[in-house]
Amino acid sequence: MYYNIRTVLKDSGGGLNSILLREGLVDEISLLISPVIVGKAATNLFRTLENKVNLELIRTERIRGNHMLAIYRVLSNINQLTPIHMDNKKQQE
Repeated sequence: MYYNIRTVLKDSGGGLNSILLREGLVDEISLLISPVIVGKAATNLFRTLENKVNLELIRTERIRGNHMLAIYRVLSNINQLTPIHMDNKKQQE
């Protein structure tokens, strides 16, 4: 069956977040950043993720005073890097 679904919004724990990233099923991540450091009391958003995932910032938005929404594109490999990222990578070598 084909349902022509283009967008799925998912809000869950670190286990499912990690699985979806590892399987390449995430193309965008939205993070709401609060001005609080919670230390060990925090929940790990990507609990079982073993490898790093490169992200590209799409946009940010200030929300309700001190909160920030950051939206990132997930880059699964070097072929998806933008020209700016490619230039930065060359300068680091």
